[in-house]
Amino acid sequence: MLHVGMNIEDKGRLFTEISRVLTDNGLFIVYDVMLLGDPTLVRYPLPWASQPEHSFLACPQEYRSLLRKAGFGIVAAHDHRSRAVQSLRDAGDAHRRISTPHNPAGGDTPPAPINVAMGTDASTKVAKVLQNIEEGLLAPTEMICRLR
Repeated sequence: MLHVGMNIEDKGRLFTEISRVLTDNGLFIVYDVMLLGDPTLVRYPLPWASQPEHSFLACPQEYRSLLRKAGFGIVAAHDHRSRAVQSLRDAGDAHRRISTPHNPAGGDTPPAPINVAMGTDASTKVAKVLQNIEEGLLAPTEMICRLR
């Protein structure tokens, strides 16, 4: 599950449904941006939500609890903050290189400009998520789970 949980309010129901359709001993991997700090300090807009009421961030402990309740064991968990910081800086640089009307050649044009997925305020969203990660409020986190 890649960058889905921030959009789902009822994660317990989601994990229960996934456990229902997964085979016994099956692997389930979560890679979501998770909450590490005070939710009132998180700055918006973010790539998945322009406002706090459209974002359903949860802390890693809540994910673990809900996954266990749904029948999963946590095999491993990894905080990917440092990797994300560099990737987001690179994405922001690429977006700035290709998003000006004075660059008709496109320079290092990626397959699709970031603003196609995130809208015209994509660079602001990338900057805000980067800021939140750097300040220790958010962390892209991977959890490898096995259905018991």
